[in-house]
Amino acid sequence: MTQFIGIVDVSTGKDTSKQIGQSSGYSGFAIGNESGFSVIVTMDGTGHSKSLYPGTVDFFPAHEGFSGTILFKLLSKLNNISTWPSAFLQIDAVGVNERVNTSAYPMPLPRQMSVGNTLTTVGATAGNIQNDGSINGTSIIEVTPSGAASSTIVMNSDGTLTIKGDVAGVLTTLLQLIPGAAAAASSVRLADSTRRVEVLGTFLSDGSATFSTDIKTNTIRDNVTGVDQIDLATAGATVNNVLTLLNMLKIAGKVTTVNGATSGTATITEYMNGSLKLTQITFSNFRNGSVSNQDTATSVAWNGHGVILIDDAGWFAVVNSGTTATMNVLNTFNNPGTFLTQTILKGYQLVFILSAFNTYRFVANDTGAHNGSLLIIGT
Repeated sequence: MTQFIGIVDVSTGKDTSKQIGQSSGYSGFAIGNESGFSVIVTMDGTGHSKSLYPGTVDFFPAHEGFSGTILFKLLSKLNNISTWPSAFLQIDAVGVNERVNTSAYPMPLPRQMSVGNTLTTVGATAGNIQNDGSINGTSIIEVTPSGAASSTIVMNSDGTLTIKGDVAGVLTTLLQLIPGAAAAASSVRLADSTRRVEVLGTFLSDGSATFSTDIKTNTIRDNVTGVDQIDLATAGATVNNVLTLLNMLKIAGKVTTVNGATSGTATITEYMNGSLKLTQITFSNFRNGSVSNQDTATSVAWNGHGVILIDDAGWFAVVNSGTTATMNVLNTFNNPGTFLTQTILKGYQLVFILSAFNTYRFVANDTGAHNGSLLIIGT
């Protein structure tokens, strides 16, 4: 009767053998090769040997003189042995009185496995390609058209992917995925330097977008309303003057809140800090009735030559490096007008600043609560 003899594990560079335990009573042995090795099987003592190919099972007769030992010599001929799903030989003994159809051997062992060298599907369809457990960087797909100087498609197990177009033998890069790219380097590349990439839908960048050349567009659209805010469709239109103006103004929008020593708040909003400066201070029930002034530094120093419009505001002064600046308060609207020289403003005044300053001062001992505003414009 047929009898299971055992399993022989195989590995690269290690020939092996199997001791059956007896040399008679068997007509032969069915040996299955569940590995990527080609195996030379020798029935010791008989002088008979033959090849057992990867993924096949074959019958080996036990001729006269068989010693009871089967010798296995391993040959590494496939280039994907390391990705084979298994690596062992399985041996079954066939009794002397059993009939064996030797013409049926060798026969393949159907498996869902990786195949060596080249997979050709001419006239057929490949349902899927699966490669599990391979060494990182193993080539999965490689395509080189006839007449091409190099590959047009290369895909490796580490995520490397290169797709090139082949037009009359000229290769141009269409897509590259580079998993090993260094920090701040490109891990995805689209097209080459002479080609254009078109986005048919919406382009969304979760981080910053850096362009190494000009951005060419006819309109710049408001992302909130969807309305075109800048139209460059007219030939010769330019926004250089707008950009120059914005650079001069240095629109800031910095907001600082000062708590009144007694009550309320004063909100300082610095709208512009460029060649032209604009600051608004809004008072809400603000009262600075303590004996100490409260100073807040300006974002940038004012050069002087400014105007202050003030209504119901807290007592206020401007200071330059610790020294209170002198200001001219309009007294009459004659031609020319007349002025009073002041260092502290106490509300409802039109004031001209003639000297530089770098500090806003909320003056102490102000017993009133104020709910007005103060506007400073100048250089």
